[in-house]
Amino acid sequence: MKVRAASPADDEAILALMEAGDRHHARFAPDVFKASSSRSDLGPDSPNDVQRVVMVAELDGSVVGYVDVRVKKIAATPATVERTIGHVDSMVVAEDRRRRGVARELMKSASGWAREHGCATMELFAFDFNVAALSLYASLGFHAVGHRLSVDL
Repeated sequence: MKVRAASPADDEAILALMEAGDRHHARFAPDVFKASSSRSDLGPDSPNDVQRVVMVAELDGSVVGYVDVRVKKIAATPATVERTIGHVDSMVVAEDRRRRGVARELMKSASGWAREHGCATMELFAFDFNVAALSLYASLGFHAVGHRLSVDL
């Protein structure tokens, strides 16, 4: 398996993976996610993004996963310090390639890239229903630093 920076030639495969990820999330949280997102691009940079890279995992000449990682500048507030962090915006591995180390290799590459770009911390958001992802992240040393709570009104 090879992990490398994505090129425009990878866009179609990445978009297909993104849509598969959307369908997966919609099965568990249909009130949040669309099952068919009809994505046409990889999405915009956010205002806090300093740098961004999309990396792909390639196996036997096919893209089997991607990770979208960004360097974000978090402004200081009266209660917090300014920070520059690595942020995993999204990651998807093809369903038939899961549990084979693809996500682990993508995360290792993303962490290395973020470290090279001045980040001392990597952060991400994962939904509670995504048990396999949470298990992977815990095995990589990620830990909860807070909880985002919600209530239906």
